[in-house]
Parts: sequence; C-alpha cells; structure tokens
Amino acid sequence: PWAELQKNAAAVRQRVAFRQIVGTGDFLVEPNRRFHDFLASIGMDVEYDELMGLGHDPRAVFARAGVSGWRFHADHFAK
Repeated sequence: PWAELQKNAAAVRQRVAFRQIVGTGDFLVEPNRRFHDFLASIGMDVEYDELMGLGHDPRAVFARAGVSGWRFHADHFAK
C-alpha cells in the first residue's frame, strides 16, 4: 500500500485527509511513527498526536483526545 500511495500521492493529496492518534505505550506506536514520517515525506498533510502513557486502548485514546477527533471527522466527512 505504501508504494501505491507514493505513486498516487498527487491525487490522494487532493482527496484524502489523514489523522493518526496513538498512545506512547501502544505496541503500534513505532509503525505509526514510521507511517507518519512516510506520509510527511511524500507531502501529505497529516494530523498526528501521540498521547503520553496510553496503550492500545481505543476508548482511552478517544477519551483523552476529546473533541479533536470528532472535529476532524466533522470537517472531512461532511463534504
């Protein structure tokens, strides 16, 4: 998928918004960091947040992120 995204970056950049939220204690934090770095390297605009101390717990992530996650959804999916 990364190669396809890179190949189609110009088209994707016009149509897709990215938001990543991950806890620093999540076992997926490193892959998320790498993906964020990759997206930035191909010029994608990415909202990225790391939440200190949280593990792989979606409820805790949404509770800590507050309305910012919902604001992203409202801004990008309402169009």
